[in-house]
Amino acid sequence: MFVVETAGQKIRKIELTGFTLNSPLPAGLNFDGTTGTISGTPTVGSGPINYSITGINSAGKHTVSANIAVTPNSPAITSFSPAIAGQNQYVSIYGTDLIGVTSVTIGGVAANFNSISPGILVAQLGAGASGSIVVTTIGGSANIAGFTYATAPAISYTTPQTFTTTNAVIPLLPSNTGGLVPEEPYGTISTYAGSGAASSNPGTYLTASFYNPTSIATDGAFYYVVDQSSGAIRKIDRANGAVTTIAGQSTFGYVDGFGTAAMFSAPNRIVYDGTGNLYVSEISNGRIRKIVISTGLVTTIAGNGSNASVDGTGTNASLFSPSGLALDGQGNLYVGESNGRKIRKIVLATGVVSTVAGNGISASTDGPALSASFGNINDLAWYNGNLYISDAFPAIRKLDLTSNEVSTIAGSSTSGSTDGVGTAATFASIKGINADGSCCD
Repeated sequence: MFVVETAGQKIRKIELTGFTLNSPLPAGLNFDGTTGTISGTPTVGSGPINYSITGINSAGKHTVSANIAVTPNSPAITSFSPAIAGQNQYVSIYGTDLIGVTSVTIGGVAANFNSISPGILVAQLGAGASGSIVVTTIGGSANIAGFTYATAPAISYTTPQTFTTTNAVIPLLPSNTGGLVPEEPYGTISTYAGSGAASSNPGTYLTASFYNPTSIATDGAFYYVVDQSSGAIRKIDRANGAVTTIAGQSTFGYVDGFGTAAMFSAPNRIVYDGTGNLYVSEISNGRIRKIVISTGLVTTIAGNGSNASVDGTGTNASLFSPSGLALDGQGNLYVGESNGRKIRKIVLATGVVSTVAGNGISASTDGPALSASFGNINDLAWYNGNLYISDAFPAIRKLDLTSNEVSTIAGSSTSGSTDGVGTAATFASIKGINADGSCCD
């Protein structure tokens, strides 16, 4: 077939003979459209799948079906970390050919899992037991012994004891029949990563540097840090402390793409969804970005850069300085607008954006969700059907997602630093907020 390309000043030729394939082959395999040859080295398990291959010449064409399956190598586990963990905590499993995973058991109990790469698998513990970690894939099973399921300590003292002034006492030691207590003083604060220099240099632990880090999330194997002033998302490897940039670059802007080819403008908060994706709020760009961890692909799921609070779908909706983020585990992402002073909801499956609380007025009024008012909203946390809101007035507000009522649970519009109960306490300034799964009702 010949095509006349007027603007290009060319005559183009399209070959209508050769071989065609109806769908892509498993990763690592190639199809030659000239000879019909399948070659390469498969890298992942697949199939069996029926592929339609057609040979075409000037006299006609003929199609055949080719059934192709790829059996992956048997998996192997080389190590895991940490060696001791408890319910709902993450265990990173390292090895080879950890692909096509069908199940993970720890101490004989099934665990939720997420494949980070062919060499890293992250499992989240349920109510478990000590023992071996077993990973089953479509290529076989692998196991490694030595995991210890952590339980809470059960301490006691031999009392009553009577001490006498001026006489040294015989040390009174606790007896513990439960989980071990680490030999490190409670409340000890140490620096995990960062040199203190305002830059975005890679490195390990204290040799790396950050430039205004504002938020952190984890998938169990890595920590992901919003490096706001460098416009980047940084990754800390829990296994060796290596700090690298996974998305964004030092130049502010708005570009979707892969890894450091993407651009952010003042990224602010980050959350992990448990299935291999990160969500990032851009307070300057008015957008919510999604990062697929396995590929580094950055896309925009909501917002169009305009500073307004307009409901809609995807980039047809607008967000006014989005800041706080919270996932409810049911496919919804909640966004706190700093300057819009509203709580927005994004249905991740459809991209639909709606307003669930706030009237946009800068105040601190409780009541029905859409009539309530907030100051600048800095952060959100979801727990047990409620959203907890870090309000700059400063107070901790609660949005009951069942009754759609907003209330103040701690602090007031008076700035201070007074301990107390509920609204009798005062805060000087509130930024981040999180729920530990055992409070706030």
